[in-house]
Amino acid sequence: MSQLKVNSIVPVGGLPSGADGGIIQIVHAETTSQVSDTSGSFVDSGVTATITPSSNSSKILVVASMQWSIRRDATETSGSFKLLRGSTAISTHTSCVHIEADTTSQSRIISKGGYTIQRLDSPATTSATIYKVQLATGHTGNSAIISISTDSTPSCITLYEVTA
Repeated sequence: MSQLKVNSIVPVGGLPSGADGGIIQIVHAETTSQVSDTSGSFVDSGVTATITPSSNSSKILVVASMQWSIRRDATETSGSFKLLRGSTAISTHTSCVHIEADTTSQSRIISKGGYTIQRLDSPATTSATIYKVQLATGHTGNSAIISISTDSTPSCITLYEVTA
């Protein structure tokens, strides 16, 4: 079995002026499981991954892409996402998806789409670090539900360890 082990890969033309690092590790996870919220409180979405940085000075580029659906029965409603490192929120997206109120009909309306969060984080650790996305509906009760979609397209999170 052949192995190639290197400390870094540098382009043929060299690194751009002032650059001295690159991506040294990638972790990817995806889910098609459905998680819903009707409470208005943030709940874990199932979009989660763990990375163990190789250096305290490394940064982690987090790219989370959620396939969502939101339902409302009568009133305007919204959904929010939150990106966490462990239990610490590092990026909050309040009312980033929504359905307008419909004054002509009381029928159930379902909207679907995709939403992406990108964040460059500095965890300052070499311990295993969990990144996850939580979701919440802007209105409580059965009249408003935000979900990670169960369609065939998965929601995913990718973690890139970037050296300084």
